[in-house]
Amino acid sequence: EGEEGESAAAKAAREAERAEVAALLAEENVAELADEDKEKLTVLDSLTGCPKPGDVLMFAVPVCGPYTALGAYKYKLKLTPGAVKKGRAARQAQELLARAPQAG
Repeated sequence: EGEEGESAAAKAAREAERAEVAALLAEENVAELADEDKEKLTVLDSLTGCPKPGDVLMFAVPVCGPYTALGAYKYKLKLTPGAVKKGRAARQAQELLARAPQAG
């Protein structure tokens, strides 16, 4: 009975957690993906150019392109040709992004 009771308790806890997650997702109007769609996702699908205030930024992926194409990105720098050496320009870009206030 002890093992079966624990198993039933574990199942009940899992079901309660699923119900809580479903309620939170419904409250936020977030649709959960079907299992077959979840299998199709890759790591690239988790990347975004516009992080939300609650997101934890773990990594940054540098992207180069026309400035107009990067308009939707939250954090961006415009590099222009000039006399600044590559290493110095890279350090300046890192410092600028490190000191940037959190965009809201």
